[in-house]
Amino acid sequence: MEEELEILESIYLGDDLVINREEDKAEVSLRCYPRGDDQMFVSATILFQLTINYPEISPIISLPDSSGIDEKDRIIVLGELNKILIELKGESVCFSIIESLSDQLDQLNNESRCHICLSPLLQTHEEDNNRKIKTVSTKCKHNYHCYCLSYWWHECIISKHMIEIRKGGEDISIGKKREAIAKQNILENNLISASNEVDKAKNAVEELQQQLNQLTLSKNTNSSSKSKNTTKKLSRSEMNSLEEAENELKTILNNALQRQTNSINSFNIISDRVKKGKLELQNANKCAEEAMIQNDIKLLSEIPCPVCRSILNIKDTPFNNKKFMNDAKKKLSLLEETTTETPPPPPPP
Repeated sequence: MEEELEILESIYLGDDLVINREEDKAEVSLRCYPRGDDQMFVSATILFQLTINYPEISPIISLPDSSGIDEKDRIIVLGELNKILIELKGESVCFSIIESLSDQLDQLNNESRCHICLSPLLQTHEEDNNRKIKTVSTKCKHNYHCYCLSYWWHECIISKHMIEIRKGGEDISIGKKREAIAKQNILENNLISASNEVDKAKNAVEELQQQLNQLTLSKNTNSSSKSKNTTKKLSRSEMNSLEEAENELKTILNNALQRQTNSINSFNIISDRVKKGKLELQNANKCAEEAMIQNDIKLLSEIPCPVCRSILNIKDTPFNNKKFMNDAKKKLSLLEETTTETPPPPPPP
């Protein structure tokens, strides 16, 4: 027995081999893998229980732990190994058993299928120089194509989001984003109204200025008619009425100029509020985006394995989670409300 144990230690170096020696017995544990392929979807730990009378008395063998092998295949593999025990009874069999297990794991590895699409895991991209399709093994020891598991995640995320939307729940930052959008729309509408008021005040001032110019021209013409004798001179009472109308028109014009100034000031105040509102909206968008990402990560951390329903751990997966997160966000964007921003009016002259 000791001689074979030393041979096993010389062949299987590293942490995969564990030998527990006792006075009249020994236990040998070895993690076995398929041969000759960098994509390994199955593995198994074989346990030998040897007595002091080994090899006359055959060891007891078991497979206490396996990965990527269902119970049916595990029983078949163990049955084949027990057949070798019977055939080689009285001989040293540990190495032969281990080699047979590796051969069976190699066959199972080649036959492994994705648990989602049920296609072979060992596939290649024909259009990309036969590059192997990426695969992933979860912590619950189930194997998938990366794109199949990604699709599963995306569908689960969207489903969970739809449930949250139906419940009416949303992150507080997303609610603030909606409030900022509504506030910005009101401010921009107010800015348009203020711009219209500025235009009205400007038009009123121009109209009053024209009337005042005509009235002043009439007054000046009457004053000079005496020397030229081209027109009839107005009476004193008519001149007084003309002067009163001129003064009244000046008063109205001054009031209109004041209204124009007030309108421009209001426009400038609202314009500053719109600029400030845009900054608040940008911050709200950023906070909402960060909240959405955090929510997506939280949802991803709660997604179950399609086979055993245990929670998947995205940090343990060997492929680019960021890319899949971006793909998920593109799908989730379809669920968000879209708003069309009103362009700000031109500044007043």
